[in-house]
Amino acid sequence: DTVESGELAIVVINGDEGTLKKVHIQKDAIILESANPAYPARVFTGVDRAIVHIVGKVIETRRKW
Repeated sequence: DTVESGELAIVVINGDEGTLKKVHIQKDAIILESANPAYPARVFTGVDRAIVHIVGKVIETRRKW
């Protein structure tokens, strides 16, 4: 349930469905970047960081990134 900054992970936000995101971890923020450029990155700071749950690191996909 931990990843290095810049790695792909399955993430659950506020108890909703899991989603694939590139996770960027900063001192005061978690940034979730979508693989689809049509969707903007989501930034979670302060208490909002608590609603982001990293389920696991993605180690293989069947798509070229």
